[in-house]
Amino acid sequence: MVFSKHAYYQRQQTAQQASPKPIQLLQQIQLYRQQLPRLGTRKLQYLLNRDGYCIGRDTLFNLLRSQDMLVKKTQLCQNHRFQGMDAPVS
Repeated sequence: MVFSKHAYYQRQQTAQQASPKPIQLLQQIQLYRQQLPRLGTRKLQYLLNRDGYCIGRDTLFNLLRSQDMLVKKTQLCQNHRFQGMDAPVS
């Protein structure tokens, strides 16, 4: 299989750019979550990319899901004006 020079050097360049190891990412995520415990994945991705960790949204979701570190949704308290009025309307 023959590659063009451009494809060869592009492959070399991407191989040299070491993607962050999951252990390093998880340590950085734990530092963020110590300060902000309910920090969501999308904002976390923004902060990680700002600090030089190049990771995509879906990859970060998969990593956090595998480590059971996704933020759990809270149940909303719904107060409305018909609360407690269980009588049927005719």
